[in-house]
Amino acid sequence: MKLRKRINLILLPAIAVVFFTFSFFFYQSVKYNLINATLSAFSHQFERIASNGVAKVIAVENMINYQLQSKEAADLFERAKNDDTDIRVSAQFLDRFIKSSESEYIQDIAIFDLSKRPISYVDFDDPFTDATVTESSDFLINKINNAIASKSRKRIFANYYQIVSTDSKPYQLQLYRVFSPYLLVSEPLYNYTDDLVVVQTRLKPDYFRNIFNQDVSQYQDYLTIEMFTHPLTEKRLNNRIVVEHVEGDDSYHFAITVFNGLVNVSLSKQFFAKQLTELKIQIGLAALALSLFCYLILHLLIYKQIIRPITELALGINAIQRGDSEALIPLDTDDEVAELNNSYLALIERIQQLANNDELTGLANRAHFNRVLDKKMHSSKAEIGTLGLLFIDLDNFKYVNDNFGHEAGDRVLVTFANRLTNSLRKTNRAKNKFQRQCVARLGGDEFVVLLEGLPVVDDLKVIAKRIIALFEDGFEVDGKTYDVHASIGIAFQQGNKCKADAFLQQADSAMYAAKNGGKNNYCIYDDSLDNQLKEQKYIESEIVKALRENSFYLVFLPSYETATLAVKGFEVLLRAPELNKKGIGPDKFIAIAEQSDLITKIDLWVIAEALTKLATLRRLQEFDGTLAINISSRELFNDSFVAEVSALMLQHKIPPYKVIFEISEASLLVENNKVLINLTRLKALGIKIAIDDFGVNYSAFSHLNHYPLDSLKIDRSFLLQMQGVQVGNKPLIDIIYDLANIHGLDVAIEGVQSEKELDHVKKLGCNTVQGFYLSKPLEWHQAQALVNKTNVSYFPSNKTS
Repeated sequence: MKLRKRINLILLPAIAVVFFTFSFFFYQSVKYNLINATLSAFSHQFERIASNGVAKVIAVENMINYQLQSKEAADLFERAKNDDTDIRVSAQFLDRFIKSSESEYIQDIAIFDLSKRPISYVDFDDPFTDATVTESSDFLINKINNAIASKSRKRIFANYYQIVSTDSKPYQLQLYRVFSPYLLVSEPLYNYTDDLVVVQTRLKPDYFRNIFNQDVSQYQDYLTIEMFTHPLTEKRLNNRIVVEHVEGDDSYHFAITVFNGLVNVSLSKQFFAKQLTELKIQIGLAALALSLFCYLILHLLIYKQIIRPITELALGINAIQRGDSEALIPLDTDDEVAELNNSYLALIERIQQLANNDELTGLANRAHFNRVLDKKMHSSKAEIGTLGLLFIDLDNFKYVNDNFGHEAGDRVLVTFANRLTNSLRKTNRAKNKFQRQCVARLGGDEFVVLLEGLPVVDDLKVIAKRIIALFEDGFEVDGKTYDVHASIGIAFQQGNKCKADAFLQQADSAMYAAKNGGKNNYCIYDDSLDNQLKEQKYIESEIVKALRENSFYLVFLPSYETATLAVKGFEVLLRAPELNKKGIGPDKFIAIAEQSDLITKIDLWVIAEALTKLATLRRLQEFDGTLAINISSRELFNDSFVAEVSALMLQHKIPPYKVIFEISEASLLVENNKVLINLTRLKALGIKIAIDDFGVNYSAFSHLNHYPLDSLKIDRSFLLQMQGVQVGNKPLIDIIYDLANIHGLDVAIEGVQSEKELDHVKKLGCNTVQGFYLSKPLEWHQAQALVNKTNVSYFPSNKTS
């Protein structure tokens, strides 16, 4: 479906949903405000109505109090005291008083003495009705008479009110006034005396309901008013009005507090029905109109700003796919379509870059280099021109990755790529000719440089030496120096004598020759290197085969107690039968194995096999000597090596102190915390650590003190140096032995091949000796025979006797 159609299908419903959702919440807000405003208006109106009603009642009470203090009232009470009261005359007094107040809401007023005899009475609805004592008046009169009879010293309240409801007189407010004609009417309390009178005032029934109905008569279809009753209360009336409203299921309820009682007014929700219906229609029509209007405006804007530019972009992309590279141009507008257009152009450029360049270093990648090399090898100029190829491999780079992390390794690669490029630029300036054709990273730590136009191979040597000089004192990156070097293979040809892949293989072979020749070196390819490379590949394959088929085996070189020539232990040496047939010994195939992870597999095989043999000697021949095992320096950087050794020791139940691990002196020359940690962990297992061939690398004893060593084996070269020592001078082997004793290290001297050398070792005081003069490496059965002493031909004592 086209974008335009999808937008049409989405836009109108979305706009409608937005506007109608907004309309819904707007309606709810308006509805809420409308209802609250109306309820608030009713609350104020109800409060005003109640206030007016209360004010009138309080005015009646105040007028009664005022009139009771008049001279006419005093004469009336005086006549009543003398029993000279005419009820008709006194009624005229009350009638004149009430008319003067212009009130139409009083039912009747009566004044009673303590004998419940009316002193004055008037009923404004029926003038011929006799005065009646209400229950409350009767209660008050009886209370006064009882108090007088009991001579109570308490006092009685002056003001009372009550709201009562009967079938004939619903919700009638009754006011009561206890009064003494001889005291001020303002007194709140009176003593119990026989001159007290009770003024009884009754308002017309439904007084409050009627005043509410009069004021809200237009809403009577929606309003329901409920009144309240209130017991007789010793308190003057107050004008405190409180109006509260709550929402019910079908109506809103107003609670109006009047004289500490409630008037409940219910407003039906139907009151708002018509207004809310009209409001819904108005808001709905407005939402519909706005939705259509916004849809038309947005549709026009989207087409102009989005659909049309995207359509043009799609047409441009299709044109590029058809081969029109100029169909798209960068856009400088600040919008998403321009970003998409420019991003697509950048993506095309990035794809081309990824296809040709290494992402980490920015150099050419293997694919691009192969294309360039192939093109150069097949060009017409190559038939008469010269090509030089340098194959560079970084030595010890895996060590950097394993010990400092891949981020550090990446920094080394990037830094080397930059320095390599700068070094070649210097060469170009020196030669005053642009010679660099292509610098590439093939992958991992392998780099190649293809050079064209160099007249002789010596020029390539100069470039190689310049590159090697970058690693002369280690390789410094970000202030940290790494033990990384370069092995460089050089291939050179004039004319297209071979194919591109063969030319690259020549440089690769030369690089391996340089690596085998001591690293941080270069080597120029010649035909003999092919044979060396083939031999190396053959040795690697034979090692893999021997590990797979378990065809390796061990021989055992005895070590002896110097004084008695008793066997102290054995050093195990590895043999490979198939390689032996080709004249390839351990010194060669171990060196090749150390260039890969094969050495780790060999070490574990040797340790497991040696422990098996030692366990057999201890079990069957009760052998109590030691077993020395040579391990590669790479294991000192192997995090899992100690755990694997520990598992093998537990498996064969060998006391750890009966095992000696011999490491090369060179492995301790590079200060590395991981080496120290792994040696310490091996030492913690109980295994003894010895340095093999000590003295070859001229280590200082102060340097060795950093490591947990038990012993060292002095190399045979120091025995040979004794012949050239002048009389009176101390041989170097004696000095090394003395220093080792000072530093608390056991010493073994290896390579003894004559009786004279053995005698010197004895005079020196060295306890352990080893060499072909005493015994050559033994096969397994010969080692067992030596331990059992059943085959005297292997006893060193027979050689010295």
